[in-house]
Amino acid sequence: MSNWHRIAWIDMQIRENRYPNCSRISERFNISVRQASRDVEYLRDSMEAPVEYCPLKRGYRYTNTTFQLPAVVITEQQKRAIALLAKESKAMAGGDHLGMADLFGKLERLIDERHGPLRSAALQKKGIKEAEERAAAVLNSANTSPLLPRTEPFYADIQIEPADAVEVLRLEATPKGNSVFQVRYYSVELFARLLLSIPYEFRIISPSWLRNLIRHRLEKKLRGFSR
Repeated sequence: MSNWHRIAWIDMQIRENRYPNCSRISERFNISVRQASRDVEYLRDSMEAPVEYCPLKRGYRYTNTTFQLPAVVITEQQKRAIALLAKESKAMAGGDHLGMADLFGKLERLIDERHGPLRSAALQKKGIKEAEERAAAVLNSANTSPLLPRTEPFYADIQIEPADAVEVLRLEATPKGNSVFQVRYYSVELFARLLLSIPYEFRIISPSWLRNLIRHRLEKKLRGFSR
């Protein structure tokens, strides 16, 4: 679960005068107290929420109840990931037949029209939802394309930072702890190209042949740059 779900829950608890604290957040989401503390710090420092600790109630509250969370939040890193996914979709079987590049371009222009986090109403929400649906459709069509015969799935254990990048990239992944995920995929070529294009730090734990494949392609690219 991404930290945005936890932030929304903390916000709701504060508004309902339930005075959440790090221990309760930790128990609710099965995370460490330290991670819960970072979520509160993110809400206060990055979201500029008027959060303060109330010793009497042993929990957090708002000093200004007019504060509202943004309707939608897209970080710069997520924007880059969306743009890269749109670029990669053009090279997939059938090309950009779902119009992802055009859709993501419109979304980026909407985001750039506003400073800071995107605060939008129904139109932007609809656009984000449509983008997610189209991204899923493109990845699914690539997996089932006649040019890329569907086989039994491959699995890879990958450590990726930040952990919510898995949601941004819409990977079929099962968390294993410490930002490690077991990722299921159907095309080695498409998965390798995706890994080489993402703006996130990652480490392939297994299988070794996939790690060697990515290393070989990176070395080939570096040799091309040095010429």
